[in-house]
Amino acid sequence: MKILPKILIVLVIVLSIGAGLVFWKSQVGGHSGNEVTKITKEDFQLLIKDFNPMQLKTLSENPEQKKKLAEELEEILAIAQQARKEGLDKEPYIKNELKSLEKAILAINYDQKINKEKGQNLPPLSFIKQEQINDFWAGKDAKGALGGLFAKGAAARREAQFKEFIDAKLKLASKRGQLQPGQKPSEEELKQAKEAFAKTRIYYNEAKDKLDNIDSMKPEEQKEWKTFKESVELQTKLQQAQFLTRTYVQDVLAKKLQVTDEDIEKYVKEDKELSKIINEKKGKADEVIKKLKSGGDFAELAKEYSEDPGSKDKGGLYEGVGPGQFDPAFETAAMNLKPGEYTQEPVKTKFGFHVIKLIKKGEGETPDGKKQPTYDVRHILISTMKKDPENPLARDTPIEDFVRQKLGQKKQEEALAKIKKENKVEVAKDFEIPKVSEEELKKIQEQQQKQLQQQIEQMQKQQGNAPPPPPPTTEEAAPKKEEK
Repeated sequence: MKILPKILIVLVIVLSIGAGLVFWKSQVGGHSGNEVTKITKEDFQLLIKDFNPMQLKTLSENPEQKKKLAEELEEILAIAQQARKEGLDKEPYIKNELKSLEKAILAINYDQKINKEKGQNLPPLSFIKQEQINDFWAGKDAKGALGGLFAKGAAARREAQFKEFIDAKLKLASKRGQLQPGQKPSEEELKQAKEAFAKTRIYYNEAKDKLDNIDSMKPEEQKEWKTFKESVELQTKLQQAQFLTRTYVQDVLAKKLQVTDEDIEKYVKEDKELSKIINEKKGKADEVIKKLKSGGDFAELAKEYSEDPGSKDKGGLYEGVGPGQFDPAFETAAMNLKPGEYTQEPVKTKFGFHVIKLIKKGEGETPDGKKQPTYDVRHILISTMKKDPENPLARDTPIEDFVRQKLGQKKQEEALAKIKKENKVEVAKDFEIPKVSEEELKKIQEQQQKQLQQQIEQMQKQQGNAPPPPPPTTEEAAPKKEEK
């Protein structure tokens, strides 16, 4: 899926703006429930006012990036609307996560507001003391719960809420493939989650109590906290839209946009260029078989015709091949031969057409010492790999993969166009970017360097000043027999 990475790149910018979002009800008419359907030029000015200077500089120097930011935010909001239309937000674990987001955003913004003068570069909610956490789980800070049965009741409710919170998180992680079947969090992970949950709810409860009493504040303070409340409301809606979009893309849209083998076969048959390539390559493989039938030497023909760089110079030879190392169609064809026989028809895999000769069958060992059947084989590959003409730097890929990607992209574009058509969202594209001074740029660079140095020192401390390990070998650097 290409939609999701694009969306997440935008969100790194959009959702890093902290408490700077301000929701002006008099200006923004497109909000209903938890949906955002309209962001004006003035709103965007407020959305970006707390971007760091480097982000602002990038946007100001690149008008196309500025336009893309608006367009992709529009896409996020449209997809979120579609997710709500299809009832995704009604799923219990999704509904719970949306509520958790609402509480976390209010708590973190409240933390930033009341602790901003302390000037310490600490993680969110760091100023909450252990005593407050203990009181939270004891139910002591609940309204009217001064002790006894009231506190016990509040404590029990909070334990139940935490269990519901964790169950929803595990369900979400499982749906996204982040947990193996039956896998459970460790005691340490649960302990950390419980502490984070308590901290969030402590500041959420404080903030909620503060906002519930805005009308009793003095005019200046009332204005300040109303602006804060409106800011948090919009942040919440944008964060919830982001979450719904991501979930909809992964759980719903990905299934709808799957490209089947039938789709690929139909496309290749109807594409004259690809059909010509396939027919020519098969004809070349047929020619090789014809030469074998006329007495040609398999090894010599492999050196002349094969397009497999891993075995060409060895006469197409692979020795000690174990189960699953090659494409299933290749392996099946090889194992159906008797030693000395070769395939009478080309064997099609996604890499091309193979002419296969079985040398012998044997027995070998797996890495853990177990016995397994093996075979020695020669093959001649007539490759059907193709380079994407729109990406000259791309590696050659199997035609099926090339077509799958092409069809997938087409389906994504069509689906996105349909979603945007059926879910109208207005996002201004003519917003202005605040100017950034050299002093501001220098300051943010110094902060980044300081943070990087602190991270390096922390890593060295944890590793006992041990030298860093060598970089791992990439998959590309490790040749795989099945790709030959």
